Amino acid sequence: MTSPFRGALYFLAGVRLVFRPELRRFVWVPLLVNTVLFLLGGWYGVKQIASMLGWVTTLLPSWLHWLNWLVGPFFIISMVLVFFSLFTALANLIASPFNSYLSAEVEGLLTGNKPVPEDPSHAIMNELEKIFYAFKWFVWFVVLFFIPVVNTLFSPLWFLFSAWIIAVGYCDYPMANHAMDGRAVRRHMRRNLGTTLGFGAAVMLAMMVPVVNCLVMPAAVAGGTVFWLKTREPETHRDALPA
Repeated sequence: MTSPFRGALYFLAGVRLVFRPELRRFVWVPLLVNTVLFLLGGWYGVKQIASMLGWVTTLLPSWLHWLNWLVGPFFIISMVLVFFSLFTALANLIASPFNSYLSAEVEGLLTGNKPVPEDPSHAIMNELEKIFYAFKWFVWFVVLFFIPVVNTLFSPLWFLFSAWIIAVGYCDYPMANHAMDGRAVRRHMRRNLGTTLGFGAAVMLAMMVPVVNCLVMPAAVAGGTVFWLKTREPETHRDALPA
């Protein structure tokens, strides 16, 4: 079954897993990278969003100025997602080799069969491919943002797009450990689209909670591994995995 609710549960399973004693030594590097970059991203993002908000409201034609009350909050939410997405991409690039090892350990803990982690150089190249994929779609959102009236759709579409990109980014690690390339990963995620978006949305919302966001990267890697095992394994094997 594919549903947003199940996707959110997989992320929560990842949160529980990173506190397991067997995994703690594989968690601290992603945790440290995530903490430093989220602090920098939050500081920089608040400054930029405040300066851009007034400019954005001038983009609406005069007959739509009554929408300012709606555009303002949507813009703030959208820009928060943009900055979180950018700093998440950078954090994942730096931590990608460690995330591959963490995913392998989670899979070994849950199934008893630990895959060989992706080679560090290949993990970094794989992360760059994900960034390039996201950037290609980001260009279309920039175009959408500058089209009057149509740009009112920017925020909800950006939320869904961000949920997709984040889910693909974190669920990729266990699949890459099984020699799946980016296209194969995205095909698998599209077959489980509701679950994918639920997982990505849960991770994204957790990123916006102070202190909690520092734990998001390792938890999302562990949750992405649960996602992979739940959607890959036959039903007879899924029951033994965390909900």
